[in-house]
Amino acid sequence: MATPYRDELSALREKLEAVTAELNDTDRIVERRRILERERDDLHRRLHHLTSYGPLEDVRIASPCTASWDAMQGDHRVRFCGSCEKNVYNVAGMTRGEAIALLRETNGNVCLRLYRRADGTVITSDCPVGERKKRVRRLALVTAGIAAGAGSVTAMAGSAFLMMGAPAPHAEVGKMVATPPPSAAPSASAAMPPDAEVVMGAMIPEETARPEVTPPTPSAKKPAPRR
Repeated sequence: MATPYRDELSALREKLEAVTAELNDTDRIVERRRILERERDDLHRRLHHLTSYGPLEDVRIASPCTASWDAMQGDHRVRFCGSCEKNVYNVAGMTRGEAIALLRETNGNVCLRLYRRADGTVITSDCPVGERKKRVRRLALVTAGIAAGAGSVTAMAGSAFLMMGAPAPHAEVGKMVATPPPSAAPSASAAMPPDAEVVMGAMIPEETARPEVTPPTPSAKKPAPRR
């Protein structure tokens, strides 16, 4: 016949086993949560990279040239270069989607002009800097209209426009090396960040831009001296 002591001892052991098993399950859940959190953070980083760095950021300049964007005929989106007799597309005058579509449609066989920030991202018309540039352009048109009616307003409007944005950096032109699609860039009067670098030129496939590696030629063995 079981005694109250033995009954209580068995009950405590069973309870201990149940609590231990539940704790083990909880530990597995906590560990699973940590794994999921790390995976979530990694997905966030990858998503940010894909949205911030894309085909435009893969474009590279192989050999910059000195063609003048201001001397070309056209508008803020595309101009004709008399030197190479090709259209040059300004990426800063396009949305990111339009620039990427241009890269895909032309398969990289296109001349581009683009602003690249210090972090490697490319400025387009729908990025914050591009939107600010469009507001500056609209303000310039408004102030020009007001200036036509009042000379005093002209002076005020001119000074206000000059204070709206930083001067555009010096532009470079040349052949470009790209991984996927193509891009374009802004006019010399566009308001761009001081750290933005302007590059312009024709894109060439990345494969053709890579230097060929020539395997070393084995040195000829000298004949052993006769004894």
